[in-house]
Amino acid sequence: PLSLVCMYNSHAHTLSYIDLEFNKRANPLLTPTITETLLDQLFAQLQIQYRTVYDISIRRSDMVDLDSSTRKKFSRHWILHLPNGALFSDAREAGVFVRGMVSRLEEERVSGRLRRRGHDLLADNLFVNAEEEESNEEEEEEDGNENENETCEEKKKKKKLTRFIDLGVYTRNRIFRLLGSTKFGKPVDAALRIAEANEFPFPKGFDNSKFYLPEMNDRGAMVGNDDSDVAHRDADGDGNNDDFESFCKSLSWEDHADAMAVTLIVPANASKTSYPILTNPSDLLSDDEKQRITALRHLDGSGTGGA
Repeated sequence: PLSLVCMYNSHAHTLSYIDLEFNKRANPLLTPTITETLLDQLFAQLQIQYRTVYDISIRRSDMVDLDSSTRKKFSRHWILHLPNGALFSDAREAGVFVRGMVSRLEEERVSGRLRRRGHDLLADNLFVNAEEEESNEEEEEEDGNENENETCEEKKKKKKLTRFIDLGVYTRNRIFRLLGSTKFGKPVDAALRIAEANEFPFPKGFDNSKFYLPEMNDRGAMVGNDDSDVAHRDADGDGNNDDFESFCKSLSWEDHADAMAVTLIVPANASKTSYPILTNPSDLLSDDEKQRITALRHLDGSGTGGA
């Protein structure tokens, strides 16, 4: 497995990006189908935020949707390519924009407006259960009868909660994994890959079968197991040539480089190209909005780790 990372300077112009994660075992009701609906509702709110703050309309096809989920952890990375190619001045300002959205969502969750918008699932899961800690069996036995009488809502309030939108990824000198890489010591199926729900048009039809080992193996099995088809193509005299050309194309570093370029938080040619820079979101927020952002509890941490 590859463990390739890239560290971004805190002053570099950056695309809009969002890191989403939660512990699957602590949130068993968030099945894959329900989670995708949750993400649809979140993206709808992201659309509202961009229209409200910058008068910019975005579509799902403007956003690179990457997945690094495992059996234990859900993890998605959104990287937004705005239609006009605009960038945030730096990661801090990108974070202010996302925090502005999160603070609005938390207020609308409390007021009930988020539900009135039809986004009940987002209202219920803006905060999710954090990784469950080992409990004391003796305490559980003593409190057993009392716990049986608790409602689900009361039990949820007792658990440690965290936002599934990670607000700790906008600090200085962040480290981000590159497409196709894994965190050190993790298995190959945990590599950062293109999400099934991704609608962003990768250049030249690039997909996971070009680099993600599980899908490369699946594709190889599909192509290699049909012996009759292979024999038929060999009889025509062009089977080997087609296979060789397909093999060479799959190894094209140019295709890989083009695909990787659209997944970088800081554009590869940012220093040589003049991109429009978005107005600092802090300058567009009301005093009340600024206070809400300041009051956000950093439940998801603000360290200098990596995504």
